[in-house]
Parts: sequence; C-alpha cells; structure tokens
Amino acid sequence: MYFLRTLPLILILFFLGAQASNAMLLNPISNIKTPTLYQKTMDNIDKNWRFIWGDDLSKIYLKENSKKINKNIINLEALTNYNENSAQWSSFSKKENGLSEVEQVSFDCMHIKYKSLGGSWFEGHQAKGKIKSIYNEKENWSDIPTYYQKLYEIACVLP
Repeated sequence: MYFLRTLPLILILFFLGAQASNAMLLNPISNIKTPTLYQKTMDNIDKNWRFIWGDDLSKIYLKENSKKINKNIINLEALTNYNENSAQWSSFSKKENGLSEVEQVSFDCMHIKYKSLGGSWFEGHQAKGKIKSIYNEKENWSDIPTYYQKLYEIACVLP
C-alpha cells in the first residue's frame, strides 16, 4: 500500500531526473544533443563564466555572481570571445580591437532596453593578455542587440 501511495512521487522524480540529464546534453546554441560540441565551446573558460549564446563569429558568457539589481535595472558582466577563423572575421569591423572583450552590461527590464556601461578589449581569448583598449559608458539606452537577447532573458525574464 505504501508503494502505491509513493508511486506518483517516484514517477515525478524519475521524470525530473531524466529531464535534467537530457538538459545537460543539449547544446545551448542549437538545442541539438551534441555534448562534444558544447564541451568544445567551454574549453579553457574560467569556471566563473557561464556560456549563454554563440554563432560562428562570437561566443558570449555571463560572469556568475555579477548580477546587480536596482529596481528594474540589472547590471552584469559579459565576456565575448571572437573566432578569428570565422568566415565573418575578415569583415568584422572591430577585429583590430582584440580577440575578446569584457563589457559591463545594463538592462532596463521594464522598457526592454540595453546600455553598455563600458568595457575592455583584450589581445587574447577569455580576457587574457594585454588590454588593447577601454571604452566608456554609452549615454543612451538602445534596443537589445541580437547577441544579447539570451543574456537579457536570463537577467530579466527567467527567475
């Protein structure tokens, strides 16, 4: 009798466990089960950075524990690694700046806007090597760029 009463709970836990294990195998870029590709995306990344989004030219990471909340404004740090082997690299307007950048990002969750609070460009990936340049905070809020859409969702939409 006890087993029959706990069976629904056992099934729920089993289902949640299966969902969690499947989620670990998903490639966050395309939701295709490719653990090898996902692992390659994470190679040599400091454990403080969590992969958020990527395309052929760039991969974006969120610095864990960098999220600061002030009413409807959320500030956080984002690292972008650029792929110099990408077909898009030759026409990338900022390629002289470096292979990675760390930006202080601000989102206005109520008005769905973005503003850069400034950042630094580095000569190597993962914000390694010499700082090549520093840029200042932007004055105006703007629409959220495509490459920061997932970052916005994590900052403002997801619990």
